[in-house]
Amino acid sequence: MTEASAARGARELFGARFGRAVDGVWLAPGRANLMGEHTDYNDGYVLPFALGEGVAVAAARRAGGRLALCSRQQPDRVAEIDLGLACRAENEFVGVPCGIMDQSASLLARPGHAVLLDCRSRASSQIPFDPARGGSRLLLIDTRAVHQLTAGEYGRRRAECEQAARLLGIPSLRYLTDCGDSGGLPDPVLRRRARHVVTDNARALSAAALLRSAADDVYPGIGRLLTRAHRSLRDGFEVSWPEADVAVEAALDAGALGARMIGGGFGGSVLALVPERAEDAVRAAVAGAYAKRSWTEPGFLQAAPSAGARRL
Repeated sequence: MTEASAARGARELFGARFGRAVDGVWLAPGRANLMGEHTDYNDGYVLPFALGEGVAVAAARRAGGRLALCSRQQPDRVAEIDLGLACRAENEFVGVPCGIMDQSASLLARPGHAVLLDCRSRASSQIPFDPARGGSRLLLIDTRAVHQLTAGEYGRRRAECEQAARLLGIPSLRYLTDCGDSGGLPDPVLRRRARHVVTDNARALSAAALLRSAADDVYPGIGRLLTRAHRSLRDGFEVSWPEADVAVEAALDAGALGARMIGGGFGGSVLALVPERAEDAVRAAVAGAYAKRSWTEPGFLQAAPSAGARRL
């Protein structure tokens, strides 16, 4: 769907449901995270980028400080919330105690860049990120495993991180910069959680430094970081799932420079960095690995770092 058709559809739905003209139409893109997973609510670093795909929203002012919402998927249902509930709606109503990465990536992203966000200071910087110029492709693999973030495990991981920080006497795991310093944690599970946060913060900074350097081996280096991050998420933070693990290994075997699960875990997608010449082989290998296990066929999307939220 083009931006023009998305804007037209949003205007038409608004007029049909609310019977008045809109003040404007905006587009909010989806996002993918290159590096830094489960680090945002630990006051750490993340390195996301916006996708070309997004959601168009038609809006008009109304009195009363409350937001009335409806969607094309459920046009006859209207939800009303206080204008101050954006973060609380996800944390409290939906039940996902997430951090600030998603909203920040959607707002701050620029074409051909990733956003390095310091979730403690809220400082951000634009990092050049254009895999196509390096002969590579970003391939998002929909594993067809539905997210289970509200089932309790996501919240448990955050609670474990907070417990580890309390036991170490620090405000958050961002203040832990050396994995060796987590040795004082009596619980090996908490040590694994802390180690992932420390190493993924370091990987986010390393990825940003590589991209800024514009060296010849930038993308192979990024690929290695992706794969290390997946192993840390799988073995240390324990948020991966079988379909993601199979997709990562199949992609690597078929020539991907690197791959990892993205998002909160327990379902969702895999991000693979693939040489242009190997894209077809990677797609075929992942699909073949799924077929061998009688799993639902995976989905594929070529991703390119795109513009952030904007008025159409």
